[in-house]
Amino acid sequence: LSLHPKLAPDKTAGLRISFDSFDAMTKPLLSAKSPRRPLRAWAVPTTAIWPNPAHFGSMTSPKYPVAISAILQAFNRHFHLAGLRNRLFAMPAPRRVDEPHFVALASILKANDPDLPILSRMCPPAGDAHWNYVHMLAPPAEQFSPGLATRLRPSNSPLAGLYLRPTTSPALPPVSSLAQGGDLRALCWFAKKYNARGILLDNVVAPNFNPADGKLFYLTGRGPTATILPSVTLKFLRRGLNDLAYIQLLEAQKRPAIARAVLNTMVRFGGKAAAGDSPHDPRLGGWVRSTPLWMRIRAALADEVTQPTNTDALAGRVFWQQLNDALCNIAIEQIQTRIHTATPGAKNRATRFDVDVTLFNQYATDRSCTVSLATLPKTARAIVAQHVLPRIASHERKTIRLSFELGHLPISTHGKIPFAIRIVQPGGKMRLVPASAAVLIAQPTLTPPTIDGKLDDWPVTLANKAGQFALLGKRGTTAAPYAINQTSVTVIQDATHLYFAIRCAHPNPGAIRSLGSNRLQFEQLLASAEESFEILLDPGCDAKSPEDLYHIAIKPSGVIIEELGIESSPSLGRHRRTPLRSRLAVKTTKTEWIVELSIPKSAFGIDGKQTVWGINFMRFSTPNAEASSWVRAARHFYRPTNLGTLFVFPPSKR
Repeated sequence: LSLHPKLAPDKTAGLRISFDSFDAMTKPLLSAKSPRRPLRAWAVPTTAIWPNPAHFGSMTSPKYPVAISAILQAFNRHFHLAGLRNRLFAMPAPRRVDEPHFVALASILKANDPDLPILSRMCPPAGDAHWNYVHMLAPPAEQFSPGLATRLRPSNSPLAGLYLRPTTSPALPPVSSLAQGGDLRALCWFAKKYNARGILLDNVVAPNFNPADGKLFYLTGRGPTATILPSVTLKFLRRGLNDLAYIQLLEAQKRPAIARAVLNTMVRFGGKAAAGDSPHDPRLGGWVRSTPLWMRIRAALADEVTQPTNTDALAGRVFWQQLNDALCNIAIEQIQTRIHTATPGAKNRATRFDVDVTLFNQYATDRSCTVSLATLPKTARAIVAQHVLPRIASHERKTIRLSFELGHLPISTHGKIPFAIRIVQPGGKMRLVPASAAVLIAQPTLTPPTIDGKLDDWPVTLANKAGQFALLGKRGTTAAPYAINQTSVTVIQDATHLYFAIRCAHPNPGAIRSLGSNRLQFEQLLASAEESFEILLDPGCDAKSPEDLYHIAIKPSGVIIEELGIESSPSLGRHRRTPLRSRLAVKTTKTEWIVELSIPKSAFGIDGKQTVWGINFMRFSTPNAEASSWVRAARHFYRPTNLGTLFVFPPSKR
């Protein structure tokens, strides 16, 4: 939409429109004679930005609809002569800033050209005036659902229908520099799975070659001699479309069950179906990302299409069974551990651990399995040791709870109580998934440390040190789950304060990137613009949402941010700056930067007297761009259900 013809005033026609430079860019992309796969559609660039309404008075001025009418007529005439009239559509609101103008501009477009299909990227509630004009819909990735097709206006245009629109949300595969070949192939398969009309890619042409921007084409040269070159991103999208040709051939051979089984195996869930525990916590693992596995599935499909010896025996063939086992599993989407302490005065003083395990059957058929606790500490007593699941339907998600208790807490030097979850499937297929409960005890001290960043006056104690920070998004994996630049946190207390000693390893502390502002810069819920350390606190463990969490962020520059709730982007709800009267000292050595912090318990009001707190520590390290945390997180750090436990027992009086 940044490409548009030149406009100039004309005394006789009112508006003169020149397509010369516009054609140099668009014809190579739209021409059916192009050796590359042509783009299937092009947007008439009439938006709230172009043509600029101010040049015609305003959007409500009588001159503005006349100008829109002239532009539409010129586009229809020009594209008709090129044989491309049925490729045109309008997108009145390409960016969020234009959304309020959608209905106003769409009504003008409809009045001047009733046959021109109109595309929207928004998804307002049913009944909104917005839907009176929409023939094509490309909602945000997390809102996409096949059922939205029923809200569209009827149209005879071949472009009318639903479209996938990849964004930064993991609800659908991305089209960016971070995308792998498997992501781009999967995006095409999702379009088939959900009966989408196509894929909307907002920006396809870049003026200069830059392989990191995720564009489809690059422009070399200027004017009529300009040459358009395809990108690697386009190559993988093409391969995804070519793979789909085999699915369509299977359907043509009247073998739709096989086609659907293969399709559901490679792309399991996406869009609204990927919704997790909250809008900002989509489920991960909705499609196969491995490029070698995509290559194997393509070869297998080619054999299946060319040698259809038995139309119903796909699942029974040895090769397909092996491939299915490589692609699918009874996946563990998340493991969450909750701790319940004994009631004061109770005979049983043991601490109970409830372990919630969320499973997902990736197979195209129903499966059974047994889930049990494994490698528990020697002193543990299992309460609910296993669950036998006789049937998990294909692509079903199910959560089960296992429990055990401990009289003594065998906390490791990293602040973890490790155990494992064992999953056994029929045929003896078994695997162990590592898990742990994150627990610290704020050890008492009679002499509070001096807050100077030196840490030489801290007592040597046990069970109060957090470490082994895990990378964001690595939960449930064994491939390098831990950060290279590790962090450790030690917690002690006295009658009035909590004290934290924080050590952040860094390969070059003299070159630490740290901004002096009193805000963190977020990108998709990740504070990633600079080096930072964060603490989440939930005294009493009763937070229901991120709005109820105390959030402390510290920068190497000495800036500290204290708030109730999290000031993030996108927003996680209400937040307000809440001074906790903390004292802080930051020091840099040759190998690390150190933070020494004290927080008065009275800053939390009556909750400061609680003995059980929810807690987590997070860090973003600019070398290697590592986002890590003490308690592992899959999507973002700020979930009350994803905190560890800090015991703050009243110090004994001596």
